[in-house]
Amino acid sequence: MFDPLVSVVIPTFGRPEKLIKCIESVLSQTYKNIEIIIVDDNSIESQDRSATEIIMKNYLNNNNIKYIKRSSNGGGAIARNTGVNVSAGEFITFLDDDDVFHVDKIEKQVVHILRNDIDVSLCAAKIINVNKIKKNYECIPYGACLREFIIYGAALTPMIMLKKSLFINIGGFEDTPRFQDYIFMIKIHEKKAKVGIILEKLYTQYIHNGERISYSKKSKKGYEIKHFFERRNFSVLSDKERHSVELRQEFSNLIFLKNDLGLKLALIKLYKLFFKIKAIDQLWVWLKLLIKLFVR
Repeated sequence: MFDPLVSVVIPTFGRPEKLIKCIESVLSQTYKNIEIIIVDDNSIESQDRSATEIIMKNYLNNNNIKYIKRSSNGGGAIARNTGVNVSAGEFITFLDDDDVFHVDKIEKQVVHILRNDIDVSLCAAKIINVNKIKKNYECIPYGACLREFIIYGAALTPMIMLKKSLFINIGGFEDTPRFQDYIFMIKIHEKKAKVGIILEKLYTQYIHNGERISYSKKSKKGYEIKHFFERRNFSVLSDKERHSVELRQEFSNLIFLKNDLGLKLALIKLYKLFFKIKAIDQLWVWLKLLIKLFVR
């Protein structure tokens, strides 16, 4: 079994103090044929850019590390695409600047791809809530085909390792403020790529203080793009499955409706959606949304 070069793309923005631990987790991998591409997405004149430059001086002599400085902040999707564009690896994987790979993450995913002749390997993740407000949990990948992924799909970006040729074929990440990983996987499935799943947790994601779901205009755009990619693949769903996804979309739009048009109209819409509910889990989501409309 040969050892293909793996490019690890790490976009960084706004938290340089966490970057060292992230980089070291990649340098410590049991699999050694790796290049690391740090994409600095901080604004040129910002303190975070200066701090990141100081950190990266410690790695100037490492020929396996590329440091790319963007001229302006473009967001996670653009930064990842920038990194892949300068990569040399046959396989690509990703890591966020405040998270870490487990020591055998890359090795196990490379072996997974080669032994099973697949295009994409998805692993599980350990999620740690740093602020302890919520319990730690694990994220298990789900959705080995397009239909499964639209209904139940779960795949955080660092869970993904794929062939670079596939990344190029699908056009990389969509420039969206949210759901970059979800949309990326839909695009992969649209190409009928072979996707395999490892249930073992091979990386850790840290949820920090202040990180929460946003209901801004930017976030609304993210939902709109996500819904667009789902709708263009409704043909793979049964009528029942399509109804479930459409109801999920309408539920997610309710908070934005309240922001745009007020509580009264949002409650009217929620009342009408009650009569579309056909399952207990949908009722549970409906009740949680009712509470959210009043507490926000």
